[in-house]
Amino acid sequence: MTMRTVKLTVYWDSDEAYCVIELLDQLRDKLCAQYAKDIRRMLKESGAQGIQGDGHLQMTFPFNDPTPF
Repeated sequence: MTMRTVKLTVYWDSDEAYCVIELLDQLRDKLCAQYAKDIRRMLKESGAQGIQGDGHLQMTFPFNDPTPF
């Protein structure tokens, strides 16, 4: 398998940034609607932690660093 690199512009105006966020939200919603049961089963079998409800598969990270502010 060949690894490919994709360049991503990270400086956008607010309209462009909002469009990207909307795209990601829609993509997450569609993927969850299609694959939520399979993803939950896979995560449960792998012992993954931090699955949240309400149809969104948000993962939490095991960081316990104190907030510096």
